[in-house]
Amino acid sequence: MKLKTRSSSFVFFTLVRHQIAKIFEYRDLCNQYVARIRKTFPALSERLGERSKSISRRIRVASWAETVRNKVAFHFDTAYAAEALNNLTPDHELKFIVGDMRGVTAFDFADRVLTAAMFVEAGKGDYETGRDIVKKWTLELQSEIAAFHAQTIQEIFQQYGLMRKPEELELRDRYCASPSESSIPIATSGNSAAENELHD
Repeated sequence: MKLKTRSSSFVFFTLVRHQIAKIFEYRDLCNQYVARIRKTFPALSERLGERSKSISRRIRVASWAETVRNKVAFHFDTAYAAEALNNLTPDHELKFIVGDMRGVTAFDFADRVLTAAMFVEAGKGDYETGRDIVKKWTLELQSEIAAFHAQTIQEIFQQYGLMRKPEELELRDRYCASPSESSIPIATSGNSAAENELHD
């Protein structure tokens, strides 16, 4: 095996693994919250439970994400890491970044070995297929969870009367620009709107 010192994207792989672990952890946290508000807001709890089923189902079936969470990101399984290292081909380059102190020496190959193991498990033996699965799963679930949170927070605020429902307003010609004349209303009531328009 060759040893090389070279800067690389090891930080990226570390962040991705922790993001995946957080998404996997989200299933339990969400289920706990839904159960906690069941007595306080039963109708809201039921709606959240129904909407979160899709997220929970996708997380549950991703066994590779559970491996990342339990053996790499939140906990470190040395036997798992050793097995991943042993699966490398003899000519695989072991790249690392040398720092002034031992604590700032980054072993890029270690991050890549664990990432490769994640891709292989996700793709059931196929590295490239697994890489696509991991990317799609992570991006889609992150977006889906963000949208779920936004809707949930809005409903919780409404339960406490902290958010009013949006009101539809009708815009009339006197308050809007036209192709021949651009105007900005300073006031929207009485005659002051017409008297205080700014014209180009």
